[in-house]
Amino acid sequence: MAHDIIFTAAITPNVKAAADLRTYQHKVVVFDSGGVKAASVATSGHLWVLGNKPNSGETCTLYSTPNVVKIMTNAAVGYNTFVTLSNTGTVVSVGSRSTGTVGVALTSVASGSLVDVALL
Repeated sequence: MAHDIIFTAAITPNVKAAADLRTYQHKVVVFDSGGVKAASVATSGHLWVLGNKPNSGETCTLYSTPNVVKIMTNAAVGYNTFVTLSNTGTVVSVGSRSTGTVGVALTSVASGSLVDVALL
């Protein structure tokens, strides 16, 4: 049975990309007074998922809770597992919720694929 997932931007703030983020659609980002930038495990602050492909200085579409979004993986992800931020702005499976946990995987996918994630 097919499932329809509706993607709704929780916020489309008037924030601009601090750098070229055209390859960061469906990856995890953060933003501050300098603009939107790629996130990594060393990132602090609220995590967002980039919904478009902005070049430096262009407006960004950001997804946050509560939403179901597609996020790029860098390792295989199993159904109903927590996913957390990696160093590349992608996500990986983890055994339990911890700092950097982005959400829960709603599908199982191979490495380098888009996984449906219920954001936490």
